[in-house]
Amino acid sequence: MDEIDNLIEKIWRELEVKVIKKEKISRKTFTSLQALKVIEEFGEIADMILRLWHARKDKKMSIEKIKKNLGKEIADTIIVLYILAKSQNIDIKKHLKDKIKFEIERWKAEP
Repeated sequence: MDEIDNLIEKIWRELEVKVIKKEKISRKTFTSLQALKVIEEFGEIADMILRLWHARKDKKMSIEKIKKNLGKEIADTIIVLYILAKSQNIDIKKHLKDKIKFEIERWKAEP
């Protein structure tokens, strides 16, 4: 296990205790809620992209600050997706590796 796996495992254990067991919700319900959380996080990414698009008009935040926030929102989304996969015992890293290899082959330039 690498550091990311360990941190995701730690978050998952906390969620199991503080959300699933304490609130007495099923794993199926948790998965549905987590899917909604993914949508929420994508909305936050979209908001940051729109802010970048209109950065010259939006004087509330500098481009650097918007990019920093965008990075945080992307990270939040990745964490939520990892937790969603974990809730269904899906080895997301294996699927990522397989999909990346597939995409590399798919987009390989032809001679």
